[in-house]
Amino acid sequence: MTLKQPKEPRIFSLADSGTLTLPFGENLKPIGDRANSIWLYIVPRGLRSLMNYIREKYGNPPVIITENGMDDPNNALTPIKDALKDAKRIKYHEAYLESLLASIKYGSLVAFMF
Repeated sequence: MTLKQPKEPRIFSLADSGTLTLPFGENLKPIGDRANSIWLYIVPRGLRSLMNYIREKYGNPPVIITENGMDDPNNALTPIKDALKDAKRIKYHEAYLESLLASIKYGSLVAFMF
């Protein structure tokens, strides 16, 4: 029997919750870069897909985004000046904001994001 990879990635998880996560898409490639948590991947296109889904499924209501971020390892020995050079987080927010802007340009309504 041959199993085919689904078109949409299926997520399985093994974390504190006891679930199993395998965040892979086509050709078993990861769906994005991993944040610090084993279950949290950086997938900006997911925000645009979600906004498009909300627009189409629910008639485009204004959306309030109350949380958007990524975790990273905490190293108390890292000097503050080095900790502030947070290129991964800057790239994260830039990519998610670009994705959100694309969905807004396509017609999605975002009331607030904080």
